[in-house]
Amino acid sequence: MKLKLKISGIIILLSLLADYFIFFNNSLPVFRAVLNSIFCLFIPGLLIFLNLRIKKIILWELVVYSAGLSIAFLTFGGLALNLILPAFHISQPLAQNTIMIALNSVIVLLLTTYLAFGRKI
Repeated sequence: MKLKLKISGIIILLSLLADYFIFFNNSLPVFRAVLNSIFCLFIPGLLIFLNLRIKKIILWELVVYSAGLSIAFLTFGGLALNLILPAFHISQPLAQNTIMIALNSVIVLLLTTYLAFGRKI
């Protein structure tokens, strides 16, 4: 349980840092790009993978599966936003604010699901 809380804390910290650098701080564009790339490339896929409760996997497989799941999630999530939000009269469904709100909402949902029902590490 302690490791679950540490992982959750790291994910929340990375999410808050990514949001801060996207919305408020434009003085470090290289750090912003690197942090957000790592965040978007690994965190959603890692949470999906942890919620799937797959056991006996080595580190490099976890990294590759996390990256693949993240790319698929971001692709289909963007498609879903682009199809659903115009029905609610949102003129720019793929704007930065809209995408960050949707991504953070899904990450909170996946993190909550992992904490409630996820496998023990």
